[in-house]
Amino acid sequence: MKLLLFMGNGVFIDSFGGAEKVACSMAGEFTRRGWQVTIVCNDLKAGQPAYPIPPEVRLVNLNGTGKRLGSIPKRIKIGRELTRPLRGLGISYFFDRVKEIEITAFLDRLDRVIAETGPDVILPFFVADLLAVTKCRSAERIPIVQMLHDTPENAIGPPSSAIRRALDRTACVQVLLESFLPGVRRCCGAETAVIPNAVPQYAGQVPYRGKDACRIVNIARLEPKQKQQHLLIDAFALLADEFPDWTLHFYGADQDGRYRLELEQQITRLGLQKRVFLEGVTCRVEETLLSADIFAFPSAWEGFGIAMLEAMRVGLPVVGFRSAPAVNEIIRDGENGLLAGDGAAGFAAALRRLIRDASLRRRLGENARVFSERYAPENIWNQWENLLNRIIQRRVPETES
Repeated sequence: MKLLLFMGNGVFIDSFGGAEKVACSMAGEFTRRGWQVTIVCNDLKAGQPAYPIPPEVRLVNLNGTGKRLGSIPKRIKIGRELTRPLRGLGISYFFDRVKEIEITAFLDRLDRVIAETGPDVILPFFVADLLAVTKCRSAERIPIVQMLHDTPENAIGPPSSAIRRALDRTACVQVLLESFLPGVRRCCGAETAVIPNAVPQYAGQVPYRGKDACRIVNIARLEPKQKQQHLLIDAFALLADEFPDWTLHFYGADQDGRYRLELEQQITRLGLQKRVFLEGVTCRVEETLLSADIFAFPSAWEGFGIAMLEAMRVGLPVVGFRSAPAVNEIIRDGENGLLAGDGAAGFAAALRRLIRDASLRRRLGENARVFSERYAPENIWNQWENLLNRIIQRRVPETES
């Protein structure tokens, strides 16, 4: 079987994002299972993805020139910014025009790649990618499975008529969690399927022994609106004097360096230079997690939260916000982690409970490790293969008739 993965948002090359990790993992696993896999991206720069892929995987970059394809007229840009506050009300004309111009710039190239590849099924990673695929004549008779890597509200946004038509064209829309299904069904009548992300099943486990110095760890890209590392620093500042043997460590990349600079200034302002550390990107995830005592995840929302589940897999107790979608579905308060009230004070209160109570850390961590087993890669990839095979088989009578 031939599988084509399309990620046209321009951040696949050298990106350590969650969707990019899923794409590379899926490509590797389906290659191992005997599928022919093609990944199509649309990045400004040439190169390879940050995560490894087998040499058998064909990688096609529709751009790679260093120059943006397509030029957005100034009046369209101005209109987009003026109507941004109204987008939630369904006023999306200028946003649709920008997307249309961007898609048109690479559409012929994408159409040729699909025709040359002849995939049995196409998986767009984002809804904007779906809009492009459904405009390609070569994809007209190929089943499409749309992936949603975030909540439907964030992944789909206010659904324009073009988005609704594109979603209705799909054979299936995949979501990560059961609670996301109603949001998709409000947008389209396509079949839906719940398939979570695969979580590496690390062999190591936190030892839970007494230590002179303890570590709180956060692994996520540095990002202010969603990941909210600044809130975690503020929460830690409320605890620093009370617990002098604890330190806070952040691991993750910053897209342009601005937020990292803000965090550095915040750390200095709070006098925490010897207690809070921005460690940068780590490729030693398991080793980093095993050195920790608590995993803190102050995201405002998540599509799934792979990093959080990786921490749970090694037996770390986790803390997240009660109000954060996906986080509040995976963390079961008092069973496999703690859910905190909003703001730095709420997060600090949850951290304080864990810091003070080693037996609680151990109980939650051990439960978290057991809970994470349901996301073992073999289970998840079996679900994906079963879904794709079923959808491909449905297509056969149409081709033969």
